[in-house]
Amino acid sequence: MNVSHLSSTIFLPPNFDIELPYSEDLWTCNNGEEWGRLFSTTPRPQSFTVAFHNLTSLSGSIQQNDSGLTHLVLMIALHSHAKSCRTLAASLPESLSQEMIETSISSLNHWLLCFAESGILRPRQHACADCSLATSALILWKNTMIQLCADPASVMDVQNAVLALSMGHEAVPQLNPAYKPYSVAPAMSHAVSFIQGPIVRGVQFLQATSCASINIYNGLLGFHGIVLLVRWLSSLEAPDEQINDQALHPDEWALLQDIRVLVTESDLPSLESLPLSAACARIWAETLHSDRQIWGVRKILHAYLQKLM
Repeated sequence: MNVSHLSSTIFLPPNFDIELPYSEDLWTCNNGEEWGRLFSTTPRPQSFTVAFHNLTSLSGSIQQNDSGLTHLVLMIALHSHAKSCRTLAASLPESLSQEMIETSISSLNHWLLCFAESGILRPRQHACADCSLATSALILWKNTMIQLCADPASVMDVQNAVLALSMGHEAVPQLNPAYKPYSVAPAMSHAVSFIQGPIVRGVQFLQATSCASINIYNGLLGFHGIVLLVRWLSSLEAPDEQINDQALHPDEWALLQDIRVLVTESDLPSLESLPLSAACARIWAETLHSDRQIWGVRKILHAYLQKLM
């Protein structure tokens, strides 16, 4: 079986294709002359089918594109594709399953390289939507990497918990911590980003402005990563809430050191007396707790994280 070919199958309706957008710079020109000059030097974007095939097959290059919408559209498709591959891999022999997962990870890294080479995040003289779209795309990239690298049972538990919360169920089953091998450390290294973000920007600042509420999907995706991280830390702490550093794999130890530094640098009081799992849960619970929050679901997520502390 050619796993590379299998993994590059596009899980979309036949003949589905759209023309990817041009850079947002074309829509913010001051006059027609400037637009004409810019348009004449801008290559026509690839179609969705070509760009997505090149990402998943790893056999072609992705034309440089400075449109945040383009990268978000491709990332959404890659997210759906990776979930399908993850489900299919569960029914394959271990060697083929691992090869399929690694191919999906390579596709995601290919997307990230193309994103880094684009000019989306460069300084601009005008406000643009591309930066917001790019942020959503990066958060979805992180979430997809977590789902590919994490323990499938843990991912499913979190998804079921979020579904129960969204349906208004008050009694959501607790996620029982179970120790997982160090192989999930790469997934947790991506999840740490969701702790790093609030700490770097300031939890109290996010509370006061509620700017983290602008995009509801970003918060929901981050919630998935945080709960997985808290559950993993709890498994290392059980049963006495203390982590035995001597028993850790070097990858786990390095990751825990990063988390400890972040917790120390946070602007929240009384975290030092908490185990790492509870500290991470509190950081996000406080970030979600704001009088100015836009989406009611944030109250539900805040209440659930409070239970994990």
